[in-house]
Amino acid sequence: MLEMKYKNSGHKYKVEFSIVALHVLQLLGDFPIKEEGFTLSREGKEDNWDYSGYTTVYREVEGGVQFSDDGSVALVQSVPTVTFLTGAGGSLNGDADQNVNNYNELVIPTPVPDENYAFSGWVPEIPAEGAVEENAWFQAAFSYVPTLEEVKEGKRKEISNACEQIIFAGIDVEFLNGVEHFSLTEKDQINLFGKQAQLAAGLEQLEYHQDGHPCRYYTAEEMQQIIAAAMFHVSYHTTYCNGLNMWIAGAETKDEVNAIFYGADIPEAYQSEVLKDYLIKIAAQEA
Repeated sequence: MLEMKYKNSGHKYKVEFSIVALHVLQLLGDFPIKEEGFTLSREGKEDNWDYSGYTTVYREVEGGVQFSDDGSVALVQSVPTVTFLTGAGGSLNGDADQNVNNYNELVIPTPVPDENYAFSGWVPEIPAEGAVEENAWFQAAFSYVPTLEEVKEGKRKEISNACEQIIFAGIDVEFLNGVEHFSLTEKDQINLFGKQAQLAAGLEQLEYHQDGHPCRYYTAEEMQQIIAAAMFHVSYHTTYCNGLNMWIAGAETKDEVNAIFYGADIPEAYQSEVLKDYLIKIAAQEA
């Protein structure tokens, strides 16, 4: 959506803009039709792209108007006109206006996508055959195709979010009287750092609580067990996440990047020495 302003007028109207032909533009929206020329800007911007030469109404269309800059106007045709339009992201190679009685007579223009865009289809879909009973319009739709670096950046965010969620989900710690679960949000991690200081001070009994339970006293040995498990959990996943990011950085295609997910086995080429040590420890624990 753009903002249109007629020459010598301060009022702005929101419009949809498209190029119909070499000397013809189309504006769709709620605005008065004036043969004064106009400027276009992005919403909230003052781009003031100059279309002061488009001062002739080429034809009025449903929901808007077409202007020409060479004084030309559309001829009244007894045969319906099929008009091909293009949106942002590409252009058309071929005749934009064709007067036909049947859709099978059309020579459909070839959509030409701009860089990093792909042709998505015609809106609405062009019938293969059948009578053209009245003037019709079809717009070529183009969709943006992210670059390899943009795909990588999206994947890095996905991996980072997954890593954070897994870390925050926490750990299970097995004691003599059963298994207890402890979340590891940033606040929980800071709290455990404080418990380390209490242990260093020689406390033998420390208050803490598992998820969804009231506080209880843990022995120094139990608290050391919780802290060790938490540190291993956070450090491993941080190291693993780093390895995934190295894999993403080294990927050469979008398909390779899209195939990466949190939990995938990282190729050895992207495994750091630290990650390899962690994987050995985990394999030994599971053996």
